[in-house]
Amino acid sequence: MKTTTKWMASTGLVLGLLAGCSSEVVEEQVEPTVIEIPVEEPEQQEQEVPKPQERQILEMNTPILTTYAGEQDFELQITEVRFTNDRNEYYDGVPVENVVVIKIQGTNVGIEPHYLSDSKFNVYDSEGNLLDSYPTIDTQYSSIEEVNVGRKATIEIAYGIPQGTEFEIEVVDQITGDIIGSLYFKGE
Repeated sequence: MKTTTKWMASTGLVLGLLAGCSSEVVEEQVEPTVIEIPVEEPEQQEQEVPKPQERQILEMNTPILTTYAGEQDFELQITEVRFTNDRNEYYDGVPVENVVVIKIQGTNVGIEPHYLSDSKFNVYDSEGNLLDSYPTIDTQYSSIEEVNVGRKATIEIAYGIPQGTEFEIEVVDQITGDIIGSLYFKGE
């Protein structure tokens, strides 16, 4: 038994030493490895200045095909352009010298109902300034109509012209903004 006790005592001593050693943690300081990945700079391309779209010169009472989301939607005709002396006393926009009323007839040539409205037009003065629509009672038709397939409607839109009587009606694709054509007018 004495050997067993010696063995246990020596085993205990070894375990105690091991336990003492394990409580001492030796920390090595490891420096992080930095991997540099080269970042490619995007090539500086010369930016092209967009060229103004060529404008097809449109004429009164000539059919104009317009599109909506890539599909034909209306065959339009600008049938009348007239100046009016009517002024809206409650209008608080840019003061206007003249007010023009534009009459448009449209046939829905699309495959679903569409709205015929001023969203198909931009109107500019002689200096290239975009004009705002003008609220007037001197119209016979509304400024927006929902038109079923194969049906026709007429709308009238009024615009205030701050100076002079020259203006341009630009017909546009209301989704892409592409210019379909323009009509130019010189007033009285």
